[in-house]
Amino acid sequence: IVVKRSMDSGSSWPSKPTAVVATNRNSSVKNWVGYTVPLLDAAAAQPGTLPTVLVVFCNSNNWVMVSRSHDIGSSWSPPQNITAMVRPPGWWTHVNSFWTGQGGGIQLRAGARAGRLLVPAFAAGAGTAAALDKVNSTGQDVPWAKAVRQHALYSDDVGW
Repeated sequence: IVVKRSMDSGSSWPSKPTAVVATNRNSSVKNWVGYTVPLLDAAAAQPGTLPTVLVVFCNSNNWVMVSRSHDIGSSWSPPQNITAMVRPPGWWTHVNSFWTGQGGGIQLRAGARAGRLLVPAFAAGAGTAAALDKVNSTGQDVPWAKAVRQHALYSDDVGW
């Protein structure tokens, strides 16, 4: 995952990336990173400081990772694996693929949950749709593609 920054509100862009957020180049296992969800945490910024930019992404369709920039994308933290924090217990037995995306994340500005970060995500499982959401009362086996379920990841304290 690479980042390019425009310093003139998008009128021009550098020819080379300004930062690399994640790569699988040094991995001994065949994997990939993708399904990136950019997100701005403006609520955590102190007066006179820049907001934190987060990139939530997937690694090999199973692990959810996050990387942060505290300088609007000039540098990035090493990716942090947050899978255990965002994937409910027991899903390992029902879900064989877990993705973030698509699109961007949002931060709630008002109400009881002001400041909450929301990231779109989806998961797919083998077998029945009921194994994923316990709502399907038919009990019929469905193809893998039909067992996809949308959901959202959220954080109230940017603990991930």
